[in-house]
Amino acid sequence: MTPDTELLWTPGRREPEDSNVAVFMDWLEETRGLRFADYAELWRWSSTDLPGF
Repeated sequence: MTPDTELLWTPGRREPEDSNVAVFMDWLEETRGLRFADYAELWRWSSTDLPGF
């Protein structure tokens, strides 16, 4: 962000936890035993392990 721009919105605590990506990551952990630290790690897995994805 540059000094002359203003942040208009940030998600509250619940938004990231309830997002579709978070729900998908929870499902992967519960059903397939796959755990990812963050979205970047999930993305790397989904783009390099196509049969697993």
